[in-house]
Amino acid sequence: QAVRTVEEQQQAQRQLQQQQAKQQIQQQRIQHSSMPAAATAVALAAPAAAPAAAQAEAAAAFAQPAAVPAEQAAAAAAPAAAAAPAVFVPKDPYERIPAKWLSQGGLPASDTSAYDRPAFLAKLAEKFIPIDLDYPGLRIVNFDPAVFTVEGFMTPEDCDSWQQHAAESGCLQQSKIGGGNAAAAAGGGGNAYGSRRTSSSLLMDPATQAKSPGLTSLMQRMQAQGQRLLAHLDSGRSWGPPGKLPAGGQYCYENPQVACYLQGQHFLAHEDAFPALLATANGFQRHATLLLYLNDVQQGGATHFEHLGISVQPRQGMALLFFPSYANGTADPRSLHTAQDAVDTKWVMQQWVARGYPVPKAVLKAVKVAAMAGPEVEAAGSTDGAGEPVREVFRVPVSSLSSSGVPGSGGGGKKSRKKSGSKKGFSRK
Repeated sequence: QAVRTVEEQQQAQRQLQQQQAKQQIQQQRIQHSSMPAAATAVALAAPAAAPAAAQAEAAAAFAQPAAVPAEQAAAAAAPAAAAAPAVFVPKDPYERIPAKWLSQGGLPASDTSAYDRPAFLAKLAEKFIPIDLDYPGLRIVNFDPAVFTVEGFMTPEDCDSWQQHAAESGCLQQSKIGGGNAAAAAGGGGNAYGSRRTSSSLLMDPATQAKSPGLTSLMQRMQAQGQRLLAHLDSGRSWGPPGKLPAGGQYCYENPQVACYLQGQHFLAHEDAFPALLATANGFQRHATLLLYLNDVQQGGATHFEHLGISVQPRQGMALLFFPSYANGTADPRSLHTAQDAVDTKWVMQQWVARGYPVPKAVLKAVKVAAMAGPEVEAAGSTDGAGEPVREVFRVPVSSLSSSGVPGSGGGGKKSRKKSGSKKGFSRK
């Protein structure tokens, strides 16, 4: 539903721009026929509502012979209008914190005099995930979509250990993006390397955990902290074993990732949630993203929320929490975010909280083919570093609950079921 909504908005926006361009050309032709040449040049620059490309096409139309129909001039302007970026219009309104608090790094969640705490907690429970608003160091960065930071989520010593163990593990590899048309344009398959995501990362799958007991111990402490932060999950939203495909309605931790961004590296605008078809085929959706910044980053490397206009600068030990999807499993496109180009080296731990779908086998079979397109939300007009125009893909990271023989393979890969009853290599037990 979220994908269809975005595409419909983009189509309506393109149609509106084409109509505006056509009307302006016709109006300016009338003005041009009755105005001196000098005044005409001023009139061409006057309309501020038209895109610059449409104005250029309108100017070119005046240089053509008078016999050229207005429809032909409008047709010439249409490609430029259609290429203009679509304006994102959320189906849910934004609810922001006061600017004075945002300038101070967020509103302290413990300050009950600064906001309607019961109403906010009720909204979290209804739309996203209820959390412990009394958690030490918790700050509210945005009310809706809800974004939080937690100062001192882990100690500097633990953060240093994350970096050391990750660097010494030998498991860091160039990060991948999930399967789809952008990966195909880049010459890849179900999971591919691409210019959208240029960091190095490791997946804390069972093999990595066995190889690095130090990382495993840190992961367990971090996940215990996260469960206390999300302690307000009611009994109907029980937790399953980490890294195991959750049962329907059950929450669990995916296997986390540790990423390192060197100078100039980034992860361009993307959503962490999966489109509806892919989430259904996978049997789970991502409901929460918990980022742990492992070092201080003075320059570059911010996590920027594209539609909110909010950037979070990494500080060692600070966590960032937000919700890529609604409580009903529908992706929330307002969570679109970017890991901006690093100037200083940046280390970050990425932990996703998944929730299982109770999906009948018949439904899984029906959506399997459609889901193979890969985890993407599309918008018109971009390239993916392959020199070939493709539709812009806001790529989710490679799924850490979807394995088809390759650790961390993306949702676009083929599904398999082992004889032991496991799905995608993970047991339901």
